[in-house]
Amino acid sequence: MKYLTVIFLLFPKIIFSQVKVTFEEGNLNNWQQFPQSHWSLTTSDALEGIYSLHHTFDNDEAGTDRISYLHNPLYLDSVNCSWQFSLKYDYMPSSANNWAIFITADRQARYMHPDSNINAYILGVNITGSDDLLKL
Repeated sequence: MKYLTVIFLLFPKIIFSQVKVTFEEGNLNNWQQFPQSHWSLTTSDALEGIYSLHHTFDNDEAGTDRISYLHNPLYLDSVNCSWQFSLKYDYMPSSANNWAIFITADRQARYMHPDSNINAYILGVNITGSDDLLKL
């Protein structure tokens, strides 16, 4: 009977788990940037709470700045798998002014671009091409 009690006590932890990331500690621990130092946490125009993640590097030539958060694998076939986040983008999209969020991917930030060999769910504008539509 002791074994069944332990199993039932642990059962909710097995079924329901989550990854919750906030920036309220004021650091980017567990985040990887490529190239380094193009993203930071600031209190300026925070979307929620005190800190928000901001792209803080103005590229003078074409390039891609990426950031990723490392976590345990997600089980995407679960009915309880969902993402929630706020995004503010203050520029008109164009073929030279585009963005993408890799919601989940099997590789880290260095490899997150459309030309790489990556399995991912991506949300963005003009990821490839320039039709200015938000696509998943």
